[in-house]
Amino acid sequence: MDMNLSIINFTLFLLLASYTNGQQVIFDIRKYGASPNRDITQALKNAWKDACASTRAAKILFPAITYKLAQVDLRGPCKAPIEVQVNGELRAPANPDKLDGNAQWVKFTYINFFTLSGGGIFDGQGPTAWKQNDCGKNKNCKKLSMNFGFGFLNNSIVRDITSKDSKNFHVNVLGCNNMTFVNFKITAPATSLNTDGIHIGRSSDIKVISSSIATGDDCISLGDGSRHINIFNVTCGPGHGISVGSLGKYTNEDPVEGLIVRNCTFKNTDNGVRIKTWPGTPGATTVSDLHYEDITMVNVRNPILIEQDYCPYNQCSRQTPSKVKISKVTFKKIKGTSASPIGVTLVCSSGVPCERTQLSDIDLTFNGAPTTAKCVNVRPIIGCEEEELFGHREDERAEGGDVGLQGLARDGHEVLGEGDADLFCLVLLLEDTAVGPIVRAFMGADGVDELVLGTAAVRGAIGEEDGGTAHAEEAVGDEHGAVVAEVPIESDVLHAYY
Repeated sequence: MDMNLSIINFTLFLLLASYTNGQQVIFDIRKYGASPNRDITQALKNAWKDACASTRAAKILFPAITYKLAQVDLRGPCKAPIEVQVNGELRAPANPDKLDGNAQWVKFTYINFFTLSGGGIFDGQGPTAWKQNDCGKNKNCKKLSMNFGFGFLNNSIVRDITSKDSKNFHVNVLGCNNMTFVNFKITAPATSLNTDGIHIGRSSDIKVISSSIATGDDCISLGDGSRHINIFNVTCGPGHGISVGSLGKYTNEDPVEGLIVRNCTFKNTDNGVRIKTWPGTPGATTVSDLHYEDITMVNVRNPILIEQDYCPYNQCSRQTPSKVKISKVTFKKIKGTSASPIGVTLVCSSGVPCERTQLSDIDLTFNGAPTTAKCVNVRPIIGCEEEELFGHREDERAEGGDVGLQGLARDGHEVLGEGDADLFCLVLLLEDTAVGPIVRAFMGADGVDELVLGTAAVRGAIGEEDGGTAHAEEAVGDEHGAVVAEVPIESDVLHAYY
């Protein structure tokens, strides 16, 4: 992902928005017959028609008044940049039967240089609809409308807007390019079923910046075809975290590639950062180049989660592994508290195991103690850059089960083991000031998928000096808080790189 290019695009757009702001033609909704607490649907349609036809930059202005609004589909292309500034509150019909569940409540499509702004609130009035939402387990469920639909927009921005109590997802982004959400707020209770915050699909260069999302499902979810997504300084909670997926349920799904999640906080969420794919389904796509960094977890049940056996309400068969290939994923500088003893869960597909998955500076606690982890069908790289790990004497390997740790700058660089037939990983992670109080070891081979833990005493087992070595069973043996008896460590299944 070219993050610099994304930043340049965003900056240029802000400059353009600033330039056009002083030259806009204003279309005040009141001049089209809008009255407080009345339905303004037709007034908005008429104002949109005129504003979209303007050859000069146009703004539709909503004053700080509450209005009622039925379903609208506001389409381009428009002849010039267009802005909708909502200073007040727009309310959807509370009765879900008044809206077409196959479409969004407020929809903007086929527009270049679109802005939604003003500090206003779009209230979906969802509580009545939430009681009817059983789509998670009922394929023939009643379709419920989302608050927003942004379709096929280019170079567009949503800023200083609140989406409240949507009946379904709050925002659906489809087919968009270079679109930014900034200071965007989503609010709904944790009990609001299936109310994903922002769902992105088949879109590129989407940015969510300095925003807060509290809802009953994923705060942000990425569907197939999501490319070059940047999520910075977002607070999530309550909710189900930031998710890639679910993927693999359908054929012909496009790859997901290029995600950066940085400087985000998760509070009292079911999950933190998650990748979820379906087993027993026909979809065979790829997920790659995902980067999670500088993240704080506060009482999060599953802080770090790869879930390739995702099968809610047992709607699939776990006998057939997921066909979605996950590679090049990094988790870096993730700290805080877990609501469960397991802080890291990497459950990958046995059919297409995860590759090039890196974790470093992970500091998660449960009730004051370090969390444990689970690793299945994954090649994790712990505590160092992958290129550095594989670039140092790759031809050397452990002899007779002994593992050489050369200490690469004494900063916790580790060992990666790879089995001949079954995926196998062994990581000894030292406690060092460069990596923080992170003590983990992972194993997964021949059906063994339980965590193997190490402790700070590993340092003593391998010796204080650089280049110290230790027998692997001694380095992570019972005396140091690990269980290794279930998995033999032999030279023909363990390759040590350092």
